[in-house]
Amino acid sequence: MDMDGAGRLAALVVGLLALGILMTIGLTGAFQREDEEADEAVEAIAVSLVRPDARAALPEFTATTTAGEEFASSDLELPAVLKVFASWCGSCEAEASDVADMLAERPDANVYFIAVEDRADLADAFVVEHGWDAAGEPVVIDDADRTLVSDTLGVGLGQPHTVMVNAAGEIAWVRRGPAQLPELLGAIDAVSADGA
Repeated sequence: MDMDGAGRLAALVVGLLALGILMTIGLTGAFQREDEEADEAVEAIAVSLVRPDARAALPEFTATTTAGEEFASSDLELPAVLKVFASWCGSCEAEASDVADMLAERPDANVYFIAVEDRADLADAFVVEHGWDAAGEPVVIDDADRTLVSDTLGVGLGQPHTVMVNAAGEIAWVRRGPAQLPELLGAIDAVSADGA
């Protein structure tokens, strides 16, 4: 092979390598953008400040506390945070310190805990263990059919969930899945200023 042929072959190899590297970088960036867009879409579904024109009043409900007493929606002091959890739920355990910090940073917030698919003694122990009893409100137990959580609050299966009700009694913020402290505090502030 003469020098011109060898030079062309070398240039072709270098060009193909460069093209391969550029394609890899471009594809990686495209996949990263797709992953970021997917994450944003999931986050938009999971966290939602409900548009004022789409808000519904919190339906009336009655339930039983872990102490066996009746608790009704009319017992809620508004605005209110309704925190859905279960003592056996790993995601609830992971979120527990953020909820405790929320209670410490917003001690005047009206926070109510709703245990699902749980025993009263285990739900109470979970609340005390994580410092959630600082809220000073009774722990409500959802019935076996999850009527309060699924039908009344409309958050479906799974936990944890957070539902915030504004002073006008409207469901104003919903978080499906674990919440972190900054979003909890931001939502409390937004919902507290809303619907007055």
